[in-house]
Formats: sequence, structure tokens, C-alpha cells
Amino acid sequence: MTQPKRKQQKTKHVETAAGAALAPATPRKVPVTARALIQRINRALAKRDGCVHGQEWPHRWDGVRSCYPASVLKIARGRAWLDVGEFYILDSATNAVAEPGVDLAALAHKLKVLQAWEEFEAPKT
Repeated sequence: MTQPKRKQQKTKHVETAAGAALAPATPRKVPVTARALIQRINRALAKRDGCVHGQEWPHRWDGVRSCYPASVLKIARGRAWLDVGEFYILDSATNAVAEPGVDLAALAHKLKVLQAWEEFEAPKT
């Protein structure tokens, strides 16, 4: 039994007047979703701020104790969006809003969790 022949795909090359092939003008950046960026920011905030003293999670089955992070980036839901904006930072010690109206991309660049080859992919609404 013979195998069917595969079609060869033709590649298109852009050539200049001199005949040299052109490289892409700008390298493409990798999109990062809002959910992934929030997780990265929360890990960076937990590392930077540490834990709230006196508030520890109960023992897990493996005996590891963990603690509540001091500040957490949250997404506003419902009517709270009108008061605090789409994203806000919550202070876990006082359970109060520490920073309302956080710009996700700016905070990611400030905490250095978004690399040079990545770009924030804004949610489509």
C-alpha cells in the first residue's frame, strides 16, 4: 500500500529591490491574561509584604503552616465596582481597601512581574 503524497506548502517571502528577504518589523509579544497577572501580582505582594501576624491558617494534612498575606489584589464584583474600581488592593490586617482603582498593567510593571517580551491582554467586555 502506498502512502498518499503530501502537498508541499509554499512559503511566501517578502523581498526588497535588492532581493534580500525582510525580517518581521517588530517581534510579537506574548499575551498575558488578567487572571494570570493577578496571580503573579498576589505572589509578589505576599513576598514583599509578608504575613499578617497572629492570623495563621490551621494545620494542613502535611503539617505545613501558612499565613494570610498582608495585602491582596482583588477584582470588584457587583456594585462595589462603582466605589473601588475594577481592581483594588485589600489590606488583610484591617480588612479595608488599601488602594482603590489599581491599574493592573502599571502595578505589574512596578512589581516587575511582567517581562519585556510579555504584554497585558485586556479583558474583552
